[in-house]
Amino acid sequence: MSSNVKYQGISPNTYVQGLAWASGATSASADLNGAKLIGIAYPSGMTNTSISLRKRVSGTFYPMTDNFGTALSVTVATGSAQFAYFNPADVASLEGGVQFVGAATGGEAAARSLILVLRAL
Repeated sequence: MSSNVKYQGISPNTYVQGLAWASGATSASADLNGAKLIGIAYPSGMTNTSISLRKRVSGTFYPMTDNFGTALSVTVATGSAQFAYFNPADVASLEGGVQFVGAATGGEAAARSLILVLRAL
């Protein structure tokens, strides 16, 4: 699910990138390839009620926080598919690899397909 697809309807330089999440605590990683993360679409039936963003630095993933030390996370509406928008100020320095980690003990109960919405610079 790593292919990029033009996303019709936001802007000409916006596209989507699939991200697999096998059952477990963390998603696969995705390389942003110089693009900026706008948001994430997730399917209904998610096990986690919250997912947090992690950034790869020198091959290791670290939790991302805002300037107050609060984890950058998305509250998940488990009963329906949703799109979650990220505050541009919070993800402005995000480059390279990203990954998501769930708050639920044991992580996702089944494989999920997430969609990252990215803007090419």
